[in-house]
This record gives sequence, structure tokens and C-alpha cells, in this order.
Amino acid sequence: FGTNGSANTPVGAAGVSDTANAIEIQTINSEERIVVVGSTGNDFAVVRYKPDGTLDSTFDTDGIVITSIRSSVDTANGVAIQRSNNKIVVAGMSRSDLGGGSFNDDFALARYNTDGTLDVTFDTDGKVTTNISAVDAARDVVIQEIDGLSKIVAGGISMRPWPYHDFTLVRYNDNGAVDTTFGTNGRALTAIGAYEDQIHALALQPDNKIVAAGFARTGMTNINPDFALARYNADGSLDTSFGSCGKIITAIAAANGSDFAYGVAVQPDGKVIAAGHTQQGVSNDDVAVLRYMPRGSSASPTSIDFDGDGRSDVAVYRAGSGNWYINSTCASPKSVSFGTAGDRIVPADYDGDGQTDFAVFRSGVWYISRSSNNTIFAQQFGLADDIPVTGDYDGDNKADIAVFRPSNGYWYVSNSSNGALQAVELGTEGDLPVPADYNGDGTTEFAVFRPSNATWYTSPDPANNYGAQQFGQEGDVPVQGDYDGDGKADLAVFRPSTGTWYLQQSTAGLRAAQFGLSTDQPVAGDYDGDGKNDLAVFRSGAWYISNSAGGTRTVQWGASDDLPVAAR
Repeated sequence: FGTNGSANTPVGAAGVSDTANAIEIQTINSEERIVVVGSTGNDFAVVRYKPDGTLDSTFDTDGIVITSIRSSVDTANGVAIQRSNNKIVVAGMSRSDLGGGSFNDDFALARYNTDGTLDVTFDTDGKVTTNISAVDAARDVVIQEIDGLSKIVAGGISMRPWPYHDFTLVRYNDNGAVDTTFGTNGRALTAIGAYEDQIHALALQPDNKIVAAGFARTGMTNINPDFALARYNADGSLDTSFGSCGKIITAIAAANGSDFAYGVAVQPDGKVIAAGHTQQGVSNDDVAVLRYMPRGSSASPTSIDFDGDGRSDVAVYRAGSGNWYINSTCASPKSVSFGTAGDRIVPADYDGDGQTDFAVFRSGVWYISRSSNNTIFAQQFGLADDIPVTGDYDGDNKADIAVFRPSNGYWYVSNSSNGALQAVELGTEGDLPVPADYNGDGTTEFAVFRPSNATWYTSPDPANNYGAQQFGQEGDVPVQGDYDGDGKADLAVFRPSTGTWYLQQSTAGLRAAQFGLSTDQPVAGDYDGDGKNDLAVFRSGAWYISNSAGGTRTVQWGASDDLPVAAR
């Protein structure tokens, strides 16, 4: 490759500085080409090499293209190959001179045909600039393919009132026009810290989610930057299942050090890798590479998660008015009217979009408000005296409509995957249904808790004594869930007489913890998003939560006679 593994190319005129900022691989006639972009002088520079490091003469005859976007300073920072047509998309910054020493920096994009000519189908001249604020710059670019259409997403910075900057994405249609269906009017601006936030790299996931990496300065008094990442849904909204409400800040160096992320990639298993450098002191710089794990798999279609951030939400239902009051981690508090007096609430994710749907059971009829499309669905299934037992019994990541009939001990399930009916006998009059995924196979198991002898029956198979296991005592409240984060529901009870929780954890073993009073309602859930159920109780309009990740907190939400949704 080149000379001794190096290809050094003068791009601009003699004495002009040339800088390479990004690289991409383009395939032409089954042979790979190396596309490098940057700047020469004050212009965009694009250079294409053959696999052996020599310049590709089929690219503008000499392998080099220089493009002036506007008359002042232009810098190319990122490049992507549009796979649908093999065109080269370059993103960067273009400065316009306003006179009197003033200037304005804008996002700048250029698109080139495979021969190096500007693509005039892209905003008529192959060049696009977008003004967001006084100081804007695109640092990287990715191409989404959505419903057969190419969408160009450029990421970088824009300025709030000086000196504050935000993570900034702008999406363009294939013709170069800003795509107003993305974010807000085609733009997604995100404050990561309280001061300066900059995107330096983008990565595209197979599901068209966008991972942005760079750095954030968290305040005027804490000006040292830290690694910063954000993940966006395909439509430009923050993906609240990532980090904390879609954002992550990671400090690597000590208090007075600085950390910068300049590259990001997504592994096939969903792990995110960010790379850059960490600086401690004047001359002590080190390479920094961090890998972030996907969120744990504890969330199930029956979790209480109305905003889809992977954390249980604090929520109550007011039976007298049929109003739901939701205090989500990542969304603004809201109230929704859905239901009437006498309804049994049955919230769950019936449409598989990762968000809990409002739902009630009324005299054998299920009423469901789907969050995915804001439609209301009604289905007759069960009798008035049946107990609704929502769960994912067919393993399709959607909650199934299901009831337990105490009069005959039968469970009836309408599978969401194919509409088939399941009828399974397990339990007797007086048993409490406790469906959950006890074996970690991704489907809900039929199970009952018999208060008279504190025995759990977790299998409809008489050959193994119905999976009978004694755990607890009469008067205990079953609170099954995954408390040790192994993907399996644990046998668990809350003992009101002592306010003690007893957990038979499938991996971590037996645990007892005092948390609550005799009049409290247990409302266990994964409130901190670590993949483990947290101990929690509801008391007279207050939520007391003991996070499994550490620490306790109190949330005042609801009235004393409200029904906490997690205690349904």
C-alpha cells in the first residue's frame, strides 16, 4: 500500500495546508476504493485511492476533488456512501462572512457521483447549507434506508446563547431538502450537560437508530469535558431506553481531567463502543475506549413502563374518575382518562412497541388504548367474575389477553401471535394467580399461590406435583419478580405483619429485607433500570423505593385512596 504502507498526497496548491478528517470504503465494479475527506486551504477536499494506495484516476481524472461551498472557510468532517446509488455524501461546516468581522457557520453537505462530479439532483448544484444558529458544524454523517428511501443524517453542533452548544442532528431527503418529519422541523437538538455539548461521531444501528458520541461540559464551574453519548430513534426522538433518558455522560479522568470521544461503533450484539482520549494534566494523554452494555432484559410486556425507557413508572389509577396519573422517568407527568368506576385495570404492552398501554377489564370485556397508534380496541374475553391475568404466554413480546376462572381452576388465553385459544387447568377456588416467567424462556408460565398453605404451584403438570414449592406463610402477599437480574422470576412474598420481604432468588439465593409497614401496598418494579426488581411500597399517596442499585427515595404521587398501578 503506497510506499512502505503510507500514501501521502498533496491536495491543494503549494504551501496550502491539507487535512484528512474522515474515511470510508466505496465499492466500484466489485473493487474497493478508499474515500478520504477533509480540507485544503478553505475548501472541501475529497480524495479517492485504489486498494494499493495510488490515486484513482477515474475520480475527476486525478483522484482529487476540491469543492468551494461558499467564499469563506469550508471544512469537510464526515463521509458516508449512499448504498442505494453509490454516491458519496460529505458533511462539514461552511462559513459565511457577514462583514465587520462577523461570520456565521452552518452545516454544509455535498454529494458526489461516483466519477467525482457534483450530483446536481442534490439541491440542484450538489451542495446544501443549513443554518440553525450562529455557530453550526456537521462532524459526521450516516445514511438511513427507510421504506426504500434514503435519508441523510448529519450530526454535529449548534449554539444556544453563547457559550452553550447542543448535540445537533439534521436529516435531509434524497434531494437535499431538510426532512421535516424528523425531530422538530427536521432537526433534533439535545442538551446533554448544562454547558457545552458536541457530537464528533455517528453510528447507525440496523434498526435505523442513531448513536451520537462526543463530549459534554456539565457546567460553568465544571468545564472539564466528559465522554457523552446519545441515542435517537429513527424519527429523531431520544431513545429513552438508552442510558438515562437517551443520554450518557462518563467521566474517565480525575476531577480536573478531560475526556473526549471522537469515534463510535455498534457491535452486532448491540453493545456500543466509544473511543477517544483522556487527559490528566498538561501532557498526560491516553487513548480511551469504553464499551456500553445493552439494557438488561428484565422489561417484559407486563412491566409498568408508559414511556418505554426500561424503568418502571410511578403511576396511580383513580377509580372514581377513571383517571390515570403517570409520573414517568423521562417524560412529563400526565393524566389520562380511560375507564369507569368498577373497572379492573390491566395495563400491559399489548401492541409490542415497548410502552405500556392503558387498559381495563369490564364485565368480561377488555378495553385497550394502543400506544403505537392511539387507537382503542375492545374484545369480549372471559366472564365478569374472572380474574384478568395478562402475560406473554406465546413469547412474541406482546401481552396476551387472559383470564383465570376461580370457579373451575382454568386459565383461558387468547394468543396475540395467532389468535389461538389456550385453556389450561391449574388452581382451585381461593388460589391467587401469579403468572410470570419463572424459567427464563421468554414466555409467561401459569402459576398460582395458595394462601392457606403458602404454596406456589408453577406447573400444570401433575407428574411433578404441579411444581409445588412452599414459600411464605398464611397472610403473606405474593410479589413475584426478577430480583437478582438473571431473567427468571423469583418466588417472593411481602409479610405485612412485619413489613418484611422474603425473596427466593433463583440465582442469588434467599434474601430477607425489612422495608415497609403493615398497611403498605407492595409495588415492586425496576425503577432504576438495572434489570432487577426494586423493593417498593405505596403509603397514603407516597412511594417509598429501595433501588437495587443502591439508595432509597420517596416520591409523592397520588392520593391515599388511589390504586398504585404496579399493585394491580
